[in-house]
Amino acid sequence: MPDRNGYIGRAPSDSSVTIARQINQPTSTTSTFVFNSGYDVGYLDVYVNGTKLINVIEYAATDTQNITLTTAVGNGDKVEFVAYKAFNLSRIVSSTLANLTVNGDITSQNINSSGIVTATTFAGALTGNVTGNVAGNATGLTGIPNISCGTGAFSGAVTLEDNLDMQDNDKILLGSGDDLEIYHDGTRNLIDSKGTQLRIESDAIRLRSDGGETYFEADVNGAAKVYYDNSTKLTTKSDGVDITGELQCDTLDVDGSADITGNVTLYANLDMQDNDKILLGSGDDLEIYHDGSNSYIKETGTGVLKISSNRVEIQSGSGEDCAKFQGDAAAELYYDNSKKLETSAAGVTVTGTLNATTDVQINGKGVATAGKAIAMSMVFG
Repeated sequence: MPDRNGYIGRAPSDSSVTIARQINQPTSTTSTFVFNSGYDVGYLDVYVNGTKLINVIEYAATDTQNITLTTAVGNGDKVEFVAYKAFNLSRIVSSTLANLTVNGDITSQNINSSGIVTATTFAGALTGNVTGNVAGNATGLTGIPNISCGTGAFSGAVTLEDNLDMQDNDKILLGSGDDLEIYHDGTRNLIDSKGTQLRIESDAIRLRSDGGETYFEADVNGAAKVYYDNSTKLTTKSDGVDITGELQCDTLDVDGSADITGNVTLYANLDMQDNDKILLGSGDDLEIYHDGSNSYIKETGTGVLKISSNRVEIQSGSGEDCAKFQGDAAAELYYDNSKKLETSAAGVTVTGTLNATTDVQINGKGVATAGKAIAMSMVFG
């Protein structure tokens, strides 16, 4: 562009295209200038020492005549003003045009560019790449364009015909408050519901490893299954759950009846409360329980309570002997941990005094228990 005041193209009196340019070289510090040819607001570029200034931020041009710089200039500085007017082009095709700057609208059938196209609004068909800060609307995108921008708003459905390729910590945000987040943080894959309820709905749900092992399965109107090492361990049923293997827990609280078909092995105490009973027999004839004061082993049926062992010993709570019974041997009764009666093959041995409240029968002979002492040498025959 020539270094002179004046016009390029038609004169201002023409109603068609005009471009005006003015250069000022102040001799003192100033920040205000007058553009002699006048300008359309929004169609003025300002350069200081060859650097283009940013409208509104670095200068103000709002009245078609005056310009105010945000930062004052002085002697030795060169200030250049270039004014533009909107024009229409039916087609621009050039292999020699390096740069084209237009402040205003461009209405064209086709714009072919191998460089950067900067505009406030794109309308129509666009192929190629769109990068940088894009403000406004891009409609009618066709072909395979790559769009890179800060934010985008879509009022209709978005159809992808290829991968949605997002980087670490880039999130899919769902909900008006962005309550649901789906993303990869570089190490983990996360679905974050931000404190709200997360529901997964399907008639059939499968959770599997990358190698194909099953973690969990669930089917509508059917069972839910939990696996360990691809082997089913818990299956829900219409009447409860089925556990394959061992049930290991810190505590077990069963409110109703328990039906166990196999043996029960305890590695800890069976802790039952007052009046809770161990019931044995199909008719619950044998009861073992504590009523809060006393402990009971009770036969409630018509049978006999039998205690069977090669040796039975009954002791007090302090550990003193009360009675001892041994198969093919003696039965012993104790008082204060001291043996008082012992059976033998010959009969009974009493240690201490034998007191009877009625007559004593010895070998068919009656012996009065009152009236006089019995001689130790007395023979009964």
